[in-house]
Amino acid sequence: MFARWLLPVSVRNNGVLVTLILLISFSVCSELKVRVRLADGQITEETLEADSERDSITVEFKQGDGTLITFVADFKQDVKIFRALVLGELERGQSQYQALCFIARLSHNEIIPSESMARLRQKNPRAVRSAEERRGVEQLTMSAAVNLSRAWQLSAHIHNVCGEARESIYAREADVKHWLEQGAEGSVFEALPRRRACRSCSRAARREPAGKSSPYKCGIKSCSKGYRFDYYVPAASCACGTRRPNSTAPSHPNTRCEQRAWGVEGRVGWGGVGGVLQEGEFSVARYVDVEVVPRRR
Repeated sequence: MFARWLLPVSVRNNGVLVTLILLISFSVCSELKVRVRLADGQITEETLEADSERDSITVEFKQGDGTLITFVADFKQDVKIFRALVLGELERGQSQYQALCFIARLSHNEIIPSESMARLRQKNPRAVRSAEERRGVEQLTMSAAVNLSRAWQLSAHIHNVCGEARESIYAREADVKHWLEQGAEGSVFEALPRRRACRSCSRAARREPAGKSSPYKCGIKSCSKGYRFDYYVPAASCACGTRRPNSTAPSHPNTRCEQRAWGVEGRVGWGGVGGVLQEGEFSVARYVDVEVVPRRR
């Protein structure tokens, strides 16, 4: 008898609660899937999500080589976050994938607002988008590391987006100075040592990024923009035993690599669209300061 009294009331309350949750979710978040053509001719699907409550935009897509690209624009803190999950080379003993994160300031009017993104619709979801305007490639030199545990001072999104990157989160020197002037603690950042490039990690890794980009329908016309990053990587993350790029002598089996504290640079290039990340070629060129010496018996 007691259950009969409470059951109808409970059902009505749950119904109201579910309705409110649905209404709130609908008004706060909006998701759009767009088909775009990759640089190699393949077609992929991008997911664009606008969160009007947190005033942010998220774009995510997978490239032809399996690299997963995520871009977040935080309008509240004027910060943009680029993350790449790059498939590792298992035959070299690397992990299944490597996470990289790049943090930079978000300029005003660089990207359409989250409210405008939330209202975007497409008449034909099967259509493949092509860029009507290309805005070139922006090159960013990332000369500082970001402490993940303190990165909330820059943006609340960094911890979730870059949690897997941990030791591979980078920022520009100019942006670091700006954030310090705005009150960020010095413990958020770490300056990276500078070394000249004298060795290459692998033959495949010496490719220069093309900085290509692909289309996305933004506003009343489609546009594209590319991003290229120069950054420092730990030498320990590169394989040992490679011979010098300009040397014709084969690697001796009884050798070992002395890799110094940091490598010199990695280059990442991908495309962006109207300030919103888009498809592009993603390649990493790592140069490490390596000395090969005979192994003592």
